[in-house]
Amino acid sequence: MQITTLKQEELPIFVNLYMKFINYLRYDCNEFNFTYDENITKKLLNYFEEKLTDPYHIIYIAREENEIQGFIAGDIRPGFFTFTSLGLNGYISSIYVEECNRMKSVSKILEAYIINNFFKKHKVQYVELHCLINNTRAKKLWQTLGYENFREQLRKKIC
Repeated sequence: MQITTLKQEELPIFVNLYMKFINYLRYDCNEFNFTYDENITKKLLNYFEEKLTDPYHIIYIAREENEIQGFIAGDIRPGFFTFTSLGLNGYISSIYVEECNRMKSVSKILEAYIINNFFKKHKVQYVELHCLINNTRAKKLWQTLGYENFREQLRKKIC
């Protein structure tokens, strides 16, 4: 498996893959508040184009024989309690593996790659992520990879 950093010319292909990720969360995880308008592709292209130049953000693409298997995206962020000595944390903002490539260790390989090639270079002590409550597949994956619950996040709709 080959893992590379997302490049500018790959953005349209990546955005299509990211849309699969959003739709997976929306339909398979019952997160129907993940709505979007007809301009979503353009918005995502602009968003990720900006991220490509951000030294505190990375997107890695996994390929096998030039076919995209999946991706992982991460950031360097202040820790939850910014007043402590922990400093910056790594944050996995998204991961997605094409359905036909699941259960082949692609996520495990991507997670190890982002830790060793991005987070450790920024000298972070911890890696954090959010997992939707209905995404039981992701929760199981992250727990298998050694992640533990350390806080809960609640949400309330106000309009």
